[in-house]
Amino acid sequence: MLFEKIRRTQKPVFMFLGAVFALSFVFLGVGSGVGGISLGGLLGTNGSSGGSISGLNDKVRKNPGDSAAWLALADAYQADQQTDPALGAYQQYLQLKPDDVDTITLAAGLYEARAVDLSGQSGYWNALASQYQAASSAISSSASKLQSAFPSPVVASVQSPLQAKASAYQQQAQGDITAAITLWQRAIAISPNDSSFDRALYRDALAVQDYKTAYQAVKAVLKLEPDAPDKADLKSLAAQLKPLAQIGPTSSGP
Repeated sequence: MLFEKIRRTQKPVFMFLGAVFALSFVFLGVGSGVGGISLGGLLGTNGSSGGSISGLNDKVRKNPGDSAAWLALADAYQADQQTDPALGAYQQYLQLKPDDVDTITLAAGLYEARAVDLSGQSGYWNALASQYQAASSAISSSASKLQSAFPSPVVASVQSPLQAKASAYQQQAQGDITAAITLWQRAIAISPNDSSFDRALYRDALAVQDYKTAYQAVKAVLKLEPDAPDKADLKSLAAQLKPLAQIGPTSSGP
């Protein structure tokens, strides 16, 4: 079965993640970036920032407890397509207004959207690295002098930095999905009867191979939506996830 195969191979599932997001809705929202975004970084000036962003930065600098200013700043950054500072500003707002479920869901969606972008970049660098191959396989066996002139270590030295870039992007994408999971769980705690949050939760949990969380979320959907049009599919998914849920989250290798 699909998830048993994933468990055995222990490989990341970001190709699956991209496909899922392409077919499902993506909220516009927030969180903190991978590695974190410092308050000082948020308050710094940016050459592409408009006057609104500059003015809002002044407001939150003078009054860090002004939640409305933080939210307006986050929205302004997002409107200006500056995702990273938008994420940080939303994070500051949610620290002040932790029960704002609408902004929590927006935050989770922005994490997801950024994860898709990061996953795409990871795929690009992996594809680029795969274009290189050991000279011994690319050169005829009769050309022994050429083989010795271009040994495998030379190819490896070209591939390694490309693979390192791919791995870094992949880890960042996984971090964003993990952050989204945390936000969906917060939303569920605030609005436990909204099954859309559980649906989003199991989707993201599958992407990072957190089968226990995914299983629990699928069960919650079945409970909240007894007449769901996709009930049969959900029950089948739950049956596949149940044995995997005993294992817990798996580590995603490069």
